[in-house]
Amino acid sequence: MRTVFLTPNIKTSCLGFGTATLARMDSHGAITKMLGVALDAGITHFDTARLYGYGSMERLVGNVIRGKRDQITIATKFGLQPPLRNRTFGALLQRIKGAVKKFGFLRARAQAFARKLTVGCYDVASACASLEVSLKELGTDYVDLFLVHEGSVANATDEALLSFLEAEKAAGRIRAFGLAADFATTCTMPDAALQRYDVIQIPSDVVNANLDTLSASQRGTIITHSVFAPLQMISERLARSESLSRMWESQLGVDLHDRSTLPRLLTQSALAGNPKGITLFSATEEAHIRANVAATENLLSEEKRILLRKLVWELAS
Repeated sequence: MRTVFLTPNIKTSCLGFGTATLARMDSHGAITKMLGVALDAGITHFDTARLYGYGSMERLVGNVIRGKRDQITIATKFGLQPPLRNRTFGALLQRIKGAVKKFGFLRARAQAFARKLTVGCYDVASACASLEVSLKELGTDYVDLFLVHEGSVANATDEALLSFLEAEKAAGRIRAFGLAADFATTCTMPDAALQRYDVIQIPSDVVNANLDTLSASQRGTIITHSVFAPLQMISERLARSESLSRMWESQLGVDLHDRSTLPRLLTQSALAGNPKGITLFSATEEAHIRANVAATENLLSEEKRILLRKLVWELAS
């Protein structure tokens, strides 16, 4: 797989594996299997957070990479904290997951419930405590990328926090630090503060092409995520029009009867649009992981990437 540099000293795969959605899986064993598949497929960048899996995801990532630490880059996040775990909470969580699996319409309510339990802590003491826990859970003495998780502009520009992050980087407990926030927050960050971050992580896809709208002063190393956000919309609208599907097939030179075509195009477009950065994705099925890795072998030309974006915009309007 093609490699990129997060910083001049940190080299990793152009495709990164996100772990947030793995928490939906039935068991830790199933999650561990997917992490192993991603690693076996050639992905060397793994994105996690204290919040994910209500605090359990980092430990699972750490178990999988044990003995391979020097081959892997790990990004974890601080700021959004999982609720305190106990037996009662654990039993409640399992009941919620079971209900969501049985009744899909409950997913939005479950996510809203989870957000109410989430606490945002961005002061230096909380960041330091979060880093300590992350290192312990991951089973490592350093993380490659330490990200501010969905903080506000005030959080991300706090001088005490920035000084703490710079000190931890100098000490070697983090190799780089970055901002993982919504796009509006990223865009309203003062350039002077934003430029102190090594990495910016943002959502970007063919409809909301946030990456393309960043100014030159905001462009450090970029990690994009949520590339499949418009997939359902595209699939449903093409399914309703045979003539439109044929037009797409003709102009893009693809076979839309192959269900892997649209995800592949979205992945290839994201990779081509961010050639020096990382494209994050998450999957709970082995075939989807391997298909995304295969998509890295042939990137879209700039001409075809622009055409795809134009066709999707026409579809969405």
